Amino acid sequence: NNNNNKTQMDSSGWLSQGGWQGRDAAAVDKLLHWAGEDGAELRGVAVVSFGPERGYGMRATRQIAPGEHIVCLPRCMHVTPARCQRDMPVLRKARAADFSTLVLWLVHSQELADHHQQPEKDQGVTATAAAAAVEEGAAAVEGAVGAAIYTRALPGPAELGNAVYMSEEQLSSARALGEDYARAISVVQSRVSSCTRYIQDLQAEYPKELGTSAFSPSRLRWAQAIVCSRGLSVNGASMLLPVIDMLNHAKDGCVLRFNDAGAILVTTTRGYDEGDEVCLCYGDKQAPELLANYGYTPQTVTGSEGGECS
Repeated sequence: NNNNNKTQMDSSGWLSQGGWQGRDAAAVDKLLHWAGEDGAELRGVAVVSFGPERGYGMRATRQIAPGEHIVCLPRCMHVTPARCQRDMPVLRKARAADFSTLVLWLVHSQELADHHQQPEKDQGVTATAAAAAVEEGAAAVEGAVGAAIYTRALPGPAELGNAVYMSEEQLSSARALGEDYARAISVVQSRVSSCTRYIQDLQAEYPKELGTSAFSPSRLRWAQAIVCSRGLSVNGASMLLPVIDMLNHAKDGCVLRFNDAGAILVTTTRGYDEGDEVCLCYGDKQAPELLANYGYTPQTVTGSEGGECS
């Protein structure tokens, strides 16, 4: 039964498993509390820190069988282009492309996070208290609060190691690994450059909404790196999935499914013992694509400094 050992998002046990390390621990804690209040569930898994090199991930807190639904993320937490357009009407008016839509929404949400301090209670941010803290209009309050909390829990520039943030020396070393690596890096750089030019055109067309200092080159670069490393394609649709995006990649990792209510379920494809890391399969991605988009390789590659590049 997939409802056995269902874990609500509170800090009474599972939250502390593996220990919380790093400067973003409090923000991740708030994210998990908010997610629980919005109906997200963890079933037999816990979010843990794997240290500064690997960041956060999930471990099994009990034996898990193949075919179990270990994470349930309700539809209200899916960051789709349509959701972004509701939060930022200018994106619908501009008919912005999906990648750029997610990028601009992240920058907008980061601005919310910077300007609205979220109130706290012993068990985290409550929907009622948080709603009173953000003046975005009654229809947009809940989404704005969640967006700000989610953005605070995302990695900062210093934690991102994909091609968007690689130094010239790192890019040169990565390209030297072979043509596949050079090609993968070129794809990411091309995508980011096209996005930047496209957003510049939108800023010129909509200066009031998108031409403010909030949409600075440094913030746009950060958001582009986030979408490259955390954006997922579900049934052909691009989206960001809070909490689920904490799962690391493995070829034999879990897959994503929808239930009848439109929630996304993380479903196991194999069994796990208690204490095992539980991963998500990001798709059929080889080492060059993983390095360019996510900043690591799952295997030792000649010319790198170990099994993981960051």
